[in-house]
Amino acid sequence: MVLASTPLVAMLVASAAIAYMAIRGDGQAELQARAKLAASVLAESAQYDLIQGNKAAARRSMQAVVAADPSIKQIILLDARRNPLLAFGDVPQDELYASVEVPMQVVDSDQADPLTAAQHKGYVRVFVASPQLAGTKRVRLTMWIGALLAATSVCGALALYLSRHLGKPIEEASTSIQALARSVPTSAPAPVFRGDLGALQEAIEQITHHLASHQQRQQQEIAVQTRDLQAAVSAAARSARENQRLLAYGDRMVEEERQRIALELHDTINAELVSLRLRAETISLRAAASGQSEIESMARHIVEAAIDLYSNTRNIVTQLRPELLETLGLSGAVEEMVRRIDNTHPNCSFEYRSSVPGHELPSGLSITAFRVAQEAISNVIKHANAKRVAIALDHEDPPHRLRLVIADDGAGLKACDGEGSGFGMIGMRERVERQGGVFSVATSDAGTVITALL
Repeated sequence: MVLASTPLVAMLVASAAIAYMAIRGDGQAELQARAKLAASVLAESAQYDLIQGNKAAARRSMQAVVAADPSIKQIILLDARRNPLLAFGDVPQDELYASVEVPMQVVDSDQADPLTAAQHKGYVRVFVASPQLAGTKRVRLTMWIGALLAATSVCGALALYLSRHLGKPIEEASTSIQALARSVPTSAPAPVFRGDLGALQEAIEQITHHLASHQQRQQQEIAVQTRDLQAAVSAAARSARENQRLLAYGDRMVEEERQRIALELHDTINAELVSLRLRAETISLRAAASGQSEIESMARHIVEAAIDLYSNTRNIVTQLRPELLETLGLSGAVEEMVRRIDNTHPNCSFEYRSSVPGHELPSGLSITAFRVAQEAISNVIKHANAKRVAIALDHEDPPHRLRLVIADDGAGLKACDGEGSGFGMIGMRERVERQGGVFSVATSDAGTVITALL
């Protein structure tokens, strides 16, 4: 009985082990392929954002990759020493997963500064897991274990039968193996079973052919998913670029409209106010000469009203069109704005420091920095209840041109939360990021520090 059953049981156990290793190997290979593809694609798209310090754009790229492929569970961006910079998602604890790490290189190593190029190197680490894939593997493994138990039972019965009926040929055992092999779907021709143990080898070859066909189908599915993932990443990157261009165009249109309105106010309303004031002054002088005191008083009121309207209109024109940028440059324009605000708000002390020359910055960069400083100072006056505000404008190392810092000793952002209180901060962030810059806010009970790298 032992001599009859041992070889057959050993072959079935070996077949199940080979099938289990093949199934597990297929799952790991598929997960490794997905992880490597996602890491390579993200390394190409995220390295430019990290070199520019634009972590928000890098995070959006990570989110787009995770959304495009549900099997991607976590993405981590590492610096040259493999310290985490950004992470998105969670590593699964109860699923079959794999991880791949791909290096990021500098954008243009020929033009990069050799002293700072190492700072731009990093790595992308991707963790992938597929519950559907793992479930499929478990189902197939369960089927194989069930088949093994069934075959072992058959072998035991067959061995008992052989021990009692030694005269029966061994072809009785081949019948059970033939039924097992034919239960596996395959496109290969059905084997011609012989009345000896060679039938077992043919059955194993048939099962191996089925596994190879299944692996080929999986590889084709991976290729299709790879193309879909690449198309999704490309579409997301293209959409982000188009949105940035559209928002930058909107900024230009707003500034042009502001300039047009400012010119209309200056050339039309202010000119009429000056004419009105001069006429009222003439009436006042003539009324005084003729002793008509009531008419003189009314004329003086008209003169004062015209002067007030002219001053208010002039302030509106200055807000709409910072003409100081054209005459004094960014540094001088910010200094003049701070001086005027300091004069009109005696309860708060404003300090300004700059190391940036007056007229060496592009127009778009200057207007962005000026608007950010204008909005930040306005927020401090409206919400912070600060006693001291410091504004600094300095040179910044490439790839940026300048650093703008506005620090106050007010109540902090959390104490200033209210309806509409966050739109100014959002607008400043969007302005800076549309110029390829980095915007950051640090706040506490001791005050708030706003930093813009442009």
